[in-house]
Amino acid sequence: LDDDLAVPIALSEVHAARAEGNRALDAGDHDAALSYAMSIRAQDAHHRADPLDERWESRDETSAALAAVDVLVHAEVRRRGEARARRDWA
Repeated sequence: LDDDLAVPIALSEVHAARAEGNRALDAGDHDAALSYAMSIRAQDAHHRADPLDERWESRDETSAALAAVDVLVHAEVRRRGEARARRDWA
């Protein structure tokens, strides 16, 4: 499923925009930094992962969402660790 949705490529684009935004901030180019931040939010919204979206405002829903994310992250870390042990770099 990850490959079907091109998740690794999408995440690399988010991280590239973050890096460019940080470089813009370091250079004092606040307009460019804001543009990169808005791009990141748009990408996150597309994947329903924008942390500033109003859906995350409810404390109960946030706690449940964070618990779910924790489970998913740990599962992915475990999966990657197992793949690494098999020397499966795909």
